[in-house]
Amino acid sequence: LRGAPDRPVVRIALAPAITRLLAVAALKDFYTLFPDTHVVIEARMYFDAVNRLRDGGVDFAVGRLLDPSMLNGLSFQQLFSEPIVFAA
Repeated sequence: LRGAPDRPVVRIALAPAITRLLAVAALKDFYTLFPDTHVVIEARMYFDAVNRLRDGGVDFAVGRLLDPSMLNGLSFQQLFSEPIVFAA
């Protein structure tokens, strides 16, 4: 079916690992503030997420910042950082 949605839709591209870690809590808070908005989540790797953002397929993306040069012309906000640990 095609046509105008009955309620606003937000499309998000999330890195697969982040989907489980952040999405559940964030969506709970979002739905509390915006209960009439439908959220569509796409699990996407970094390059696919950036491309979907550029072509308008998603409204925003959340993931690791692998190649900052790909973000030319886009705005971004660093949400958190994590230490990198080497173990042998």
